[in-house]
Amino acid sequence: MLFDSMEFIIYFLPIVILLYTAISKFDKLKKTLLIVLSLIFYCWITPKFVQIISVSIFVNYCFALNILKFNRNNKGNISKILTILAVIFNILILCYFKYLDFFIDIINTTFSISLPIMKLILPLGISFWTFQQISFIVDTYSKKIKDLSILDYVLYVLYFPKLISGPITRFDFFISQFNKKNNNNFEYLTLGFYLFTIGLLKKVFFAQWFSQYVTQGYNNIGSLSIIESWILIFSFAFQIYFDFSGYTDMAIGVSKMLNIDLPINFNSPYKATSLQDFWRRWHITLSLFLRDYVYIPLGGSRCSDFRIYLNLLITFLICGIWHGPSFMYIAWGMLNGFGICVNRIWKNISNKYIERLTGYQISLYRNFCIIITFITVSILWVFFNSNNFDDAFKIINAAFCPTNFYIPKISHLNIYFANNRDIYNNILLIFPLAFTILFLIKNSNEIVKSIKPNLVNRIIFGLVFYITIFTAFTSKMQEFIYFKF
Repeated sequence: MLFDSMEFIIYFLPIVILLYTAISKFDKLKKTLLIVLSLIFYCWITPKFVQIISVSIFVNYCFALNILKFNRNNKGNISKILTILAVIFNILILCYFKYLDFFIDIINTTFSISLPIMKLILPLGISFWTFQQISFIVDTYSKKIKDLSILDYVLYVLYFPKLISGPITRFDFFISQFNKKNNNNFEYLTLGFYLFTIGLLKKVFFAQWFSQYVTQGYNNIGSLSIIESWILIFSFAFQIYFDFSGYTDMAIGVSKMLNIDLPINFNSPYKATSLQDFWRRWHITLSLFLRDYVYIPLGGSRCSDFRIYLNLLITFLICGIWHGPSFMYIAWGMLNGFGICVNRIWKNISNKYIERLTGYQISLYRNFCIIITFITVSILWVFFNSNNFDDAFKIINAAFCPTNFYIPKISHLNIYFANNRDIYNNILLIFPLAFTILFLIKNSNEIVKSIKPNLVNRIIFGLVFYITIFTAFTSKMQEFIYFKF
């Protein structure tokens, strides 16, 4: 039961809204209801992994209770030890299910042995609910959380709109909202519906459409021309944005219908003027998690330049590893870290030396910076999406090889691929439309804030919603990309 499925949209979501609205004045009852419904949501997708997430919740809750107890008794050393053990416990669970086969494969290759591959199935959402629990444990140790009930903690982890792919939330920000009054806010319901519709539109039309170009390009890596290579590169950049931001819009929209705000996860990332700026706008909750629980504990920016760059590389190494057991993800993470280091070095040179010597600060034209950053990010996505380095370098080499240039045959809105064997359908329509949406208009959060919940807008969004779900229910939809993380 996914956000774009008939079961969720037609049955599950309306039932959740009706039941929750009916008992919204009873705090414990509404929390219990959401826990039960979240378990149904998770079991519907992967019932076999409920035991794993249940054990994880129970163990982390026990750790948290003891950390709170020793904090109150001013026994910080014991709290610190328990915090370290809890973090290790969460990392071990994640490593066992997500990275064990990867480690075994490395050992087999390195030492020429044949240890059996376990072929473990990855529990859905394990990376997200593991990181959430790590943040909770660390915040408990830091005395940001001073009181805890089992009901609040279970709801924090299992809350179905964010359970599978985030956004990653902080406990105090999330739970505090259940104590506010006026849970029957019709305006929230309307705005949530608007945001959910925009997210569904992104997934059903744009992400789905660009996925066809990505599949076609990767199936013909050996015969890509320059133009086809750039079509492939930009197609995946568009696909992953529309796919993941579409999911996030739906998650935030569903939660907003329940009068619960989830943190914004995207802020026009392809309008970023640098790689550093991109990571302030892309998957914001993951970036904040890595900043607060990895980069700053390593020393952050409060140390020498060398240490700062090392801290950045370590942080993005962890970012790459978190995405999956693959050297391609590791390379993607490290390349992003290296790019941000270069970005910082340029700023230091510009600010400390050139400005001091000349009296002028170098500032590049904003639109030029946006273009360069978008191209850089798009090229880095090639490593993220490729199965191996050979495929990635073939695509990049084809994109910059001057001898590999030819004008493809164009008919109506189609471009013929690889000597007229296949067709990029309607590509001359979808590409300009995507560029317009991403670079020239407001993002979904800004749009929803600016829309008045009047009758005309409700009718417009109702029609868009109907057309979108009709398309989703009558076509074969691909799974959300971030579900595998």
